[in-house]
Amino acid sequence: MKTLIYIILIVGVILIALQLFNKNEVTAPSDSENVEFLSGTVTGTVNYLPRIALPEGSIINIALLQEGDANLATVSSTEIVTKGENVPVPFALDYFVDDLDENAGYYIKASIYSDGGVLDWEGDSGNVITKGNPVDGVEIMVSQVPAPETASETNGQAPEATEGEITSAVE
Repeated sequence: MKTLIYIILIVGVILIALQLFNKNEVTAPSDSENVEFLSGTVTGTVNYLPRIALPEGSIINIALLQEGDANLATVSSTEIVTKGENVPVPFALDYFVDDLDENAGYYIKASIYSDGGVLDWEGDSGNVITKGNPVDGVEIMVSQVPAPETASETNGQAPEATEGEITSAVE
């Protein structure tokens, strides 16, 4: 009789152990659980033609934009703080493939700021990424943005408006 009780106890312990082992078994995630974010990178340079040194601490903003997007929503962006290097300045801009519409066109806009946030240079690339357009070696030529006129430069008077432009002066 004792032997039968020991056999039943041993079988019970083995069954309990198997139950616990099966609960802790690691299973591979299903396809719906296996989410993978595909990403890409656009690489290139930001450049300008005049032989003017880029001040140390200038900020270069690089943004990936969708053509024809009325909201000008930024798909991806990055910021480069210069350390005294000269142009061309290389960049690498990462993006998520799922954020793109394969039928849309995309371009990169670059802006260079210095002296506490004054916009000095601005420009954009041609089409990138979709529709067979490049993702490597993209060159963005920026142009110097004219400094806004101030009242002190116009003897206290507001700058004159050109056709279609509205200006205001604070008295």
